[in-house]
Amino acid sequence: MLKMQMQIFEIINVTREIVWGIGDTHYFFMIGASAGALFLASLYHVFRIERYRDSASTGLVVALSLGLAAPLNLIVNLYQPGRFYSFLYHTHVTSPMSWGTFILSFYLLSLIIYSWCVFRKKSFEINRWTGAVALLSAIVVITYTGVEVAAVRAVPLWHSIMVPILYLCTSLVSAIGLTVLVWRAEGGMKDKSSGKALGNLLLWSLLAVFFLQIVWIVVEIGFGTRDARIAGQYLLREHWIAFLVSGMGVTVVLPALLLVPVRLRQAARGLVPASLLAVLGAWLFRWNVVVTGQEVPKTSAGFYHYFPAITGHDSITEVVANMAFAFFLLIVLTWLVPVGRDNRIKHTEIEES
Repeated sequence: MLKMQMQIFEIINVTREIVWGIGDTHYFFMIGASAGALFLASLYHVFRIERYRDSASTGLVVALSLGLAAPLNLIVNLYQPGRFYSFLYHTHVTSPMSWGTFILSFYLLSLIIYSWCVFRKKSFEINRWTGAVALLSAIVVITYTGVEVAAVRAVPLWHSIMVPILYLCTSLVSAIGLTVLVWRAEGGMKDKSSGKALGNLLLWSLLAVFFLQIVWIVVEIGFGTRDARIAGQYLLREHWIAFLVSGMGVTVVLPALLLVPVRLRQAARGLVPASLLAVLGAWLFRWNVVVTGQEVPKTSAGFYHYFPAITGHDSITEVVANMAFAFFLLIVLTWLVPVGRDNRIKHTEIEES
């Protein structure tokens, strides 16, 4: 019996390059961390939970610095960055991108107003109401970023209900981690009860991220469409180091294990390294979703590969510059508004006459 083997050679085909690269990945990380840090600040200003009082101002400073720097990732990725303002008057009701312009603008406006009220030591009621509006806008903006990705049917790895939920959880993880790092650098965390509160929140958030990522992959491979199964298998087979080893092991499981002992969870020697790993994990998750998802081809016979450029458009240099700008804003804000444990803002209630 003759066995026939068939090989396919592509002579002419349409090559679809990866559009959303490292710059867009960094934007998703920064805007999510900003929204998550605002949530941490609202735990005291809006919900009046006393154990988060000492870290509330630090969270607000982190949210403001990252929120102001995040949109620059999108602007520099435009081929004509000088015309970014045209999004404000060239609107399309059916375009998610058009809606995103106004959602992001309203979030930044509400964040600035909320920060101004807190740092100017307005009454508790004013802080509470402005904080509630800013928190609502933060929930909308982080939900929008997740839905914006999940709505794309052409990318099977994105098109899942689990993606917006994971965006929300990883945003909280990155926000807690960055708040802890900044708070520690400013001389905070001298009160173990305050550190323990953030440590508990970070531990449960990491466990949620670990569980949800497992559910996401199981749903993709076991119950998804044919394209979704291929995308999930490609992620596990070709990017197992970035996803399983680094994305789940080193940056999710390891920091969670560091936080299991209560004495490490409330001390800087356990909370700081766990926070640093958690922040890296949140960024890596977005890379695994945004970039790896686009490597699955739509028409080609083979998979795409993406390597960010060192300089130029959508490059590592742009991301480093944006991080430097955010760090500069952070330094200026912490200089203007002391957020350390010994110099924290006194949130006193002012009775209205």
